[in-house]
Amino acid sequence: MPLSFTSPCKLNLFLYITGKREDGYHNLQTLFTILNYGDVLHFDVTDDGKIDPPN
Repeated sequence: MPLSFTSPCKLNLFLYITGKREDGYHNLQTLFTILNYGDVLHFDVTDDGKIDPPN
């Protein structure tokens, strides 16, 4: 059974690193918008329930 999903583009209007956390990750401040562009991802579901990219 073929499946298709749209993966929209995101545009970061700004991205600031505001600090580093104790777990090694960073605190961020960001503003972004979703664009009317993107990729369409196509998949095939096999008989055993696995998802494979189409040939």
